[in-house]
Amino acid sequence: TTGKEEDAVRLAKEPVERRLVACANVLPKIRSFYHWKNKLCDDSEWLIFMKTKEEKVELIKTALKELHSYEEPELIFIPISSGSETYLKWISDSLSS
Repeated sequence: TTGKEEDAVRLAKEPVERRLVACANVLPKIRSFYHWKNKLCDDSEWLIFMKTKEEKVELIKTALKELHSYEEPELIFIPISSGSETYLKWISDSLSS
């Protein structure tokens, strides 16, 4: 997540351009509630989903920590357990230089 739409667009596009992710989706204006530094926060954020392969995870972590404006960016990796064979192939093909 990120607090500004322009940051979300940048954070989505840069990993695609670097071929770290095959696709990035920006979901607009979600509302997030959380504790940060002993304060209850209620913020509008943009959520970014990225599709990649496991071997790119460490590179993505490094890139997003470099690119992200948050002190502690939300980076959660969920493995793809199944999917359309042609879509999964497209992901692989998209990550090739």
